[in-house]
Amino acid sequence: MIKKTVPILVLMLVIIVISAGCCGSSSTTVDQSGSLASGSSGSSSTASDLQLVESHVETGDYGSKYIVGTIKNNGAKTLSYVQVTINLYDDTGAQVGSTLDNVNNLEAGGTWKFKAYWLESDATNYKIKEITGF
Repeated sequence: MIKKTVPILVLMLVIIVISAGCCGSSSTTVDQSGSLASGSSGSSSTASDLQLVESHVETGDYGSKYIVGTIKNNGAKTLSYVQVTINLYDDTGAQVGSTLDNVNNLEAGGTWKFKAYWLESDATNYKIKEITGF
């Protein structure tokens, strides 16, 4: 099972790196409350098409934490790949980790309910650093 999974993961990573370098990507930064922390970047027309509708923290079984939320594709085309990247911070504001979630084939007008695992036990805050798609 592991032998089959590793080549697939490597291939996905190569495709992501190549696509991000040649095609541009959308990027939006949002703080924990969902407020825009900085503007979009990248040359893709999807920069304004991806919208963070909401995000919050949920606690799962056995105390595990997740950052969950909703992202909407306001564009006119299906995005083959969308990723949300989240930085994790301690009480002093120092970054202590990061997490992410991704989805394939987010349809035009569609919404995606993401769920990113919060691994760092010393993290107390988060910031949605980027929402990218192509």
